[in-house]
Amino acid sequence: MNAPSPEHVARVMAQRRLFRKMLGRVLNEQRVRKGMSQEKVACEACLSRTQIHKSERGTSNEGIDTVQSICDAIDLDFGAAVSQANFFITHPQSRPRGKLLHLPGGKKRDVHSNNGE
Repeated sequence: MNAPSPEHVARVMAQRRLFRKMLGRVLNEQRVRKGMSQEKVACEACLSRTQIHKSERGTSNEGIDTVQSICDAIDLDFGAAVSQANFFITHPQSRPRGKLLHLPGGKKRDVHSNNGE
């Protein structure tokens, strides 16, 4: 069996980076829509805030269990998150543009608050 060409490897790696970035945007948009801080999500998912940050930016290769924990914390179906990320990949015109979303006013929410206030 021949080794894959450098072009093929580069194409596969670019596809993986794009998927991580689009999945991160889905997670970010849902978290902000729910009015949750990264700290609150991290607390509920038993992860660090840094993991949430890197997952939303698509800069880390998180495992399925980590992404599932984040989805559970923000009340997002894992399959729906993956489907939305794939939709953004196959429909480039629909991809979110610009920076990640933030909570209004840049206010941090109480990590242990039940109502996110």
